[in-house]
Parts: sequence; structure tokens; C-alpha cells
Amino acid sequence: MPMRMFFKVFCLVLLVCGCGDNSSLSSIVTSFNALSYIEKGDIDTLKEKGRLRILVHKESGSYLPRDGHPADVDQTMLKKFASDNDLKVQFITVDRFDQLIPQLLEGRGDIIAANLTVTDKRKQHITFTHPVDLITERLVSSKKQPLMSLKELNKRTIAIQEHTSYWDVAEKFKHEFNGPALKTLPNEWTDEEILDYVAENPQYVTLIDSNVLNSVINYRQDIKISGPITKEHPVSWGVRPTNVKLLAELNKFIDIEKLVRPIQGLSTGDWYTIKKNKRLRVAMRNNSASYFLWRGKLLGFDFELIKAFADKHDLHLDVVV
Repeated sequence: MPMRMFFKVFCLVLLVCGCGDNSSLSSIVTSFNALSYIEKGDIDTLKEKGRLRILVHKESGSYLPRDGHPADVDQTMLKKFASDNDLKVQFITVDRFDQLIPQLLEGRGDIIAANLTVTDKRKQHITFTHPVDLITERLVSSKKQPLMSLKELNKRTIAIQEHTSYWDVAEKFKHEFNGPALKTLPNEWTDEEILDYVAENPQYVTLIDSNVLNSVINYRQDIKISGPITKEHPVSWGVRPTNVKLLAELNKFIDIEKLVRPIQGLSTGDWYTIKKNKRLRVAMRNNSASYFLWRGKLLGFDFELIKAFADKHDLHLDVVV
């Protein structure tokens, strides 16, 4: 039986047997496409295929989307870039953060959009676009045992993932403060899972990017944020070094977006302004009646009503949790 026919039969069996919901089937399709579709061409080739494949960490599929979250900002911008170039977007999720660059170089995706810090080590393998944000790293501890000063670090353990920019910063801290010890966390964990772990295990601290923390600080009361502990540095999208035309188009798009993008959170305009900016900001509680994430699907009576309204008027929906 041909592989494609086998896959269709396999999906049909899943549906008939009730072994998975739509979100599970969707993730299977994405994984199958990611494995069977290899392409290293530049933007001309992508336009011929009509598809732009975005490599993201599983964080993007498991977090509760909210105004200002890096994953939501990236996806909004790239959907607009794809639309401007008559391309359909396909988000390809990888379980481990350290799989992103190898998957890109193998041709299983066209762009990495995962709040990727620009480092000299990474620049040896991929090319970065102009910055999409400027960030610092921040230390995070549990409210049960907050970190009051950097001098206390030699009594703590920094819990982080290997093959991340955090690991390099933590190693510098280890030498500078005669400690702390380093604990390796699973690479498949999301930022939320890391924050949960530190909140429940006060002996550990961790490192998180400032733009991620800005989007969670309003609803997480179980963590203490210290810092910044690094200088401001860029996060960017990553492309293959051979994709020179794609890089140029992305850079041009980013530069224009920075000029015309409205400052989020400061607008008090009425309907005309909302339509002009194409963004509708809605404040909702994270509960079972309004807005919640269940098995990878966004649900909630209020959310579904306002999402239908936003779609009808061609507006991007920003949820302020």
C-alpha cells in the first residue's frame, strides 16, 4: 500500500474508533507533512509551492494565547507576511527546542519563529533576520522562597534547559558567584512548565526572557522576578544561509511593520481606529466560562462569540487575560 494511502486509512481508523479529537488529528497531519515534505528553495520556490512552513517549539501549541506573548506576535506577523506574498502558512511544531535549527537546515521548514536569541554560536549555522524584539534575561524564583540578591545564588540551583542561551548565561554565573549548581530540565518543557516547576520547588531558580515574563506576570502570583541580569539583545527569526531572497523580503517586511505597527495597550480609539489597526483587544478571565485551553484547543463561550465577531470583520483578536 502506498504511504499516502496508508496515512489516509490510518486517520480514518482514528476517527471511526474515536481514538483522537480534531486537535490530535491535526497534530498528526502536521507531523506527517513535516517528515514527508523537504524543501530548501528560496522564496521563488516557496511561491511556486504556495506554502510557507514556520518551525515553532511546542510552546506555541500549548500556551494560552494572550496579548503580547512572543509566540502570538510572531504568528500574527508571519501570517501577514504570508498573506502579502500569496502564501499559505503551515506551522510545524517540534517537541525539543534544540531540534529547531537541525529541522530548518534539513529543509523541513522555511523559517524558525521561536523567540530565538541571536548568538554567535547560532550564527555559525543559520542566518538571522532583523530583530523582531529586544529582550533581557531575568531570574525567576518561587514566591515561597524569593531570591533577594545575586549573592544568594551560591545557595541555589539554576534549573534550565541545555542548548539554550540561558545555559551560557548560567555557566557564567556559576564561575562568577562560586556556584550555583546547574540542573538540566527536559528540553521538551515549555516556559509555563518551567515556571510551574520553580514555583513548586523553591530551592531552584530559572532564567526566562523578559518578553515572555511581561505576558505572564499579570496572572502568575506564584513567582518572583529579579533582574535584568543581561544587557538588552535581539531575538529574531532564523532562515537558511542559502535563502538570501527570503531573508531580504523578511527584513523589508520587519522594518515596515516596526514603522506602522501601533503601540499595543495605548489605544483608546473607537470602531474606526480598531478597523484601521485591524486589531480587537478583549479582556477575558481565564476560566471555563470565558477563555481556556483544553487539549490544545481554545474554548470558552465568550471567546467563541468574540472570535466569530473578529473573523467576520477581518480583525486580529488580542486576548488580554
